Amino acid sequence: MPVPPRFGPNHAAVEAFIAGLHSVPWFTRVGQPTDQDDQLVRVDFDFLARQFGHAYAPWGDSLLAAETRIEQIIFDQRRLGEQAEIQRAITKQGGNASLDAIQERLLDQYPGYYGDTCSYAHELIQPPDRLLLGAANEIMVADVDPNLTFFQSLMPWLRAGHWPCGWEGVWPEGKLILW
Repeated sequence: MPVPPRFGPNHAAVEAFIAGLHSVPWFTRVGQPTDQDDQLVRVDFDFLARQFGHAYAPWGDSLLAAETRIEQIIFDQRRLGEQAEIQRAITKQGGNASLDAIQERLLDQYPGYYGDTCSYAHELIQPPDRLLLGAANEIMVADVDPNLTFFQSLMPWLRAGHWPCGWEGVWPEGKLILW
């Protein structure tokens, strides 16, 4: 009996997405201007630090709504095993030199504890693993609903070295919040 594909019917696309994560220049352009700044809400580190403990609050309902739609399909299609494989594959990728570099940059910019917190600056930000898992899960269920693109729409920003960190408005209307 043949073994089913690890990531389900869209195995090849999910595998290619995960393999492509190794070539992303993570966070190398954080805080730098883009040619679309007039269509974005730009924030700085201080904005993100104020979200500590509520890192996903700047996403409003958009992030949870997108995840809920994906989760419903995963449950209905009985793809929980495939979802678990995606999570394992993404989280076991190990260290990230670019994430280390931005953490070092924050340590240089904000030596010691940040403000009145008992945390260093780099401890106040949440890496975008949730966004990566969402994009991979969208690809995994694309055969059922190819219109699920919330997380995949964020990937070009991450691939360009930026850090999407929220959404103003109700997606797809509104503006991306970008660090």
